Amino acid sequence: MMNLLPRKTIRKNLLEPKNLDLIKKELDSNPTHSMNSLAKYLCLTLEFISPTGQLRTASCLAALNALAARGKIVLPTSRKPRNYTFTPMVRLHAPVALPNEIPATVREMKADLNIVLITENDVYLRKIWNELIATEHPLGESRLAGYQVKYLIMYKEGYIGAAAFSSSALNLACRDEWITWNSEQKDHYQSRVLNMSRFLIRNEVKCKNLASHLLSRLLRRFNIDYQQRYGIRPWIVETFVDPQHYQGTCYKAGNWQYLGQTKGRGRNDRYAQYKKGIKDIYIYVLEKNFRSIANFSEPKDIYAPMEITTGLGALHWALQEFGEIELGDQRLSDRLVKIAYDKGTNPSASYPQAVHGDRYAMKRYYGFLSNDNEEITFDQLLSKHRESTIKRIGSCNTAIAIQDTCDLSYPGLRNTKGLGKVGRNKDGNCGTPGLALHSTYMVDDSGLPLGIITAQCDANSIDGLHGKNRANTPIEEKESYKWLAHYNMICETARYCPETRIISVMDREADLFELYEIACTNKKKMPVVIRAKHNRRLANSSLKLFEFMKESPNEFKLKVSIPPQRARPKTKKKPTRPYVPAREATLIVSYGEVTIKPSTKPLLKNRASLTMNFVYARELCPPEGSDKIEWKLLTTIDVKSAETASECIKYYKLRWRIEEFHRVLKSGCGVEKHKQDHANKLKRVIAIDMVIAWRIMLLTLLGRECPEMPAEIIFSKCELFVLSLLQKKRQPKR
Repeated sequence: MMNLLPRKTIRKNLLEPKNLDLIKKELDSNPTHSMNSLAKYLCLTLEFISPTGQLRTASCLAALNALAARGKIVLPTSRKPRNYTFTPMVRLHAPVALPNEIPATVREMKADLNIVLITENDVYLRKIWNELIATEHPLGESRLAGYQVKYLIMYKEGYIGAAAFSSSALNLACRDEWITWNSEQKDHYQSRVLNMSRFLIRNEVKCKNLASHLLSRLLRRFNIDYQQRYGIRPWIVETFVDPQHYQGTCYKAGNWQYLGQTKGRGRNDRYAQYKKGIKDIYIYVLEKNFRSIANFSEPKDIYAPMEITTGLGALHWALQEFGEIELGDQRLSDRLVKIAYDKGTNPSASYPQAVHGDRYAMKRYYGFLSNDNEEITFDQLLSKHRESTIKRIGSCNTAIAIQDTCDLSYPGLRNTKGLGKVGRNKDGNCGTPGLALHSTYMVDDSGLPLGIITAQCDANSIDGLHGKNRANTPIEEKESYKWLAHYNMICETARYCPETRIISVMDREADLFELYEIACTNKKKMPVVIRAKHNRRLANSSLKLFEFMKESPNEFKLKVSIPPQRARPKTKKKPTRPYVPAREATLIVSYGEVTIKPSTKPLLKNRASLTMNFVYARELCPPEGSDKIEWKLLTTIDVKSAETASECIKYYKLRWRIEEFHRVLKSGCGVEKHKQDHANKLKRVIAIDMVIAWRIMLLTLLGRECPEMPAEIIFSKCELFVLSLLQKKRQPKR
């Protein structure tokens, strides 16, 4: 039976003055009390009884020790709190048996796949669980807190994994904000929020979709077992994923909801040392009506759609894109907004020039960049802008997510710590100091910029993997994994914009079979348009991909406008190119369906073939001096007509927007002119410049595409008054 009576924690109950007096009087009148007998007395007197009818003696003992440590009560000398030492897990100290054979798919396993609950008396099973977690789980031999339910996962006679649920995190900002409970409500109901603290599938087990299948079964089983063990019905399960090592794919596939990130403190960080890594937070709701049951309010919709022109004015944009970012100190958050506003007034100038030499502003600026606060990260500085970008996406019918990499070169900063190598010299041997910026830039279907949804700025080395080493290296360990990671992030973003169709567009570097695998499974939620680089083998033809495209019978002509081509000096690989003005090109377009085979590399050769669609656009007679257009596109969009093929070309053509964004970032904001002694300082100012570059580009395009837009959206009344006076002054005298 579900008990919904609100209750305080035992510690808060004992802290009440009348109960503190009760403890003192009982100890005075009965000095022979042991800690256990005192705890039992208090449980009976104050009705500290679990929903299953048992005395909560252990929790009461912990509360008494905590009160004594804080000086609220004085225990006799023999009963003062002890310094408990860590007791190692009781382990098997022997290899845990695996099944002889493990099928490749869950469907083949289901009949013999069992989830075994470990009860209090299952000493042998507990040893097996401890052995698996201690030797094969990343967290190793560490203790769980509070309520605990543990499982072993068996296939036939062998053990293929383990799982555990325990008490939830005491404080978690984004979770508490999402649940909308206050501190008193949290005390009452926190036992209904649990943590899936361990989930292990052994490395030897290679079975497609096993993780998401097990998550579903474990949650159904836990919902029952937790109620039977503790008499409490669980409402929510939370879990944490280390983004440095895992993508949380199985949780996303299992419909877990991403809430945000931790601050890196962990459960026992009493002195705010932030020694734990930052983790992604996912939750799964078991009781859909928990808010109405507990009388919680509904959470604020932080991603409510927002028009693209909202908050662009000089007085508001910095607060909208940088305000309320958690940096551990409100003064730092306010300073960030002021720095962004100052830089936005004169983007191409240095900060001292932007503030007209104000030494106090300069001191705050350089103090912000050199602050040793670990919360001032590149990702955190872009977090508010990401929220605003999602809101703008939500106001669109269609949005395009464009990925690309840009090298930021700092040849004059050879002594700056933390920089990598970018580019190569004429000999192709070594690069210059710099950072590689990979970003996902969002635009609407007319090309207006919506913002940066995700970005990473890394100090990559130009000395990559080669030959056999590269062929035998998993995609997760290669630099090219960034394309997959960003695609997954865009898929996560789509959850917040259910009314918007998002298409992911990438250039030739993203022509990766592993990316196509993920894209084919998400083709309805997140279709892709990718320019092909590799002439792949086909399963449905003796021809290779590029030849098959040329032979397609589905063909039509299409006129497209081509932006001007900038002049290019001669390089080792490319000839000199003169400036070519904007023009209209006539393209021959072919389209159709194709089934591509995986490459012959050891890690891919046994993968299944993938069925996709292609669009092949080429220009037969380009003007003299201009580059010939030839786009070989692979897409998960179902291309059955010339109209759909034309749409794919339109989406790919918008990829130029990110090239323009990089140009604005470099020439308009002078991102490569910054001089700092450490890469982390550069990353902080790069993050600010990226948002400024987005705003510059949006204002420029709005003026071009929407000349009828009211000037009040961008300019303040004072600015409009000055502009009107200038206009009158420039009018000729009659």
